[in-house]
Amino acid sequence: MKEEPEMHRVKERLLAKETLLAKETLIITLTVGTLINLYGQLLVPWLRTHENSFALVARHFREHPVLFVFSVVVAYLCPLFVSTISVLLAKTSADDRPGQEGTPGPGPDSAS
Repeated sequence: MKEEPEMHRVKERLLAKETLLAKETLIITLTVGTLINLYGQLLVPWLRTHENSFALVARHFREHPVLFVFSVVVAYLCPLFVSTISVLLAKTSADDRPGQEGTPGPGPDSAS
């Protein structure tokens, strides 16, 4: 039985909201975003110049504060969007398969 398109959109919005507010999503976002920022703001400048990375970050922040804040925010938004979209795609594709309804595949002891 096919759902109406409007009902399907409402279901996806609710699922997206649940995913965004999930504790696991926030932990993944904070972890990956922090790693991206550490790599991009501290490690790469240090590898390029072998100067004090913290001084370089402070100078970059003083010279271009909007660009600096934007790059930090983007580093946290990317993993948030990727994790949310991947959960949505996984759950909606599981719902679209007839007879599956999100159940795992056959186990190792099944005779197929």
